[in-house]
Amino acid sequence: MENIKVYCNSEDKESIKAISAANGLTASRYLLQVGLRDGSGDLPERAMLVQLVCSMVRLTEDQSVRDSLLKIAQDVLEGSPIIEARAKVSKVCKDADKGNQR
Repeated sequence: MENIKVYCNSEDKESIKAISAANGLTASRYLLQVGLRDGSGDLPERAMLVQLVCSMVRLTEDQSVRDSLLKIAQDVLEGSPIIEARAKVSKVCKDADKGNQR
């Protein structure tokens, strides 16, 4: 199993680490199990999409594109539908490509 990245404040991060350690789990394993128990069976897919979007952010220099992609990633982490996020990513990329062709 790969580790998953969760973006949260330092207080929440420490809380997650403490709870997972108390349960004898890594933070990633704990979050995965909690997500699956809460009906978020798509947690691995969400994590993968967020990682992909974050990689895209690192590759672009356009701040508005970066901001748009990071907003999409955050929305996915907060539970927005994955299919909508994919469509938004596609639109941001198409719009950015059109802007570069001018």
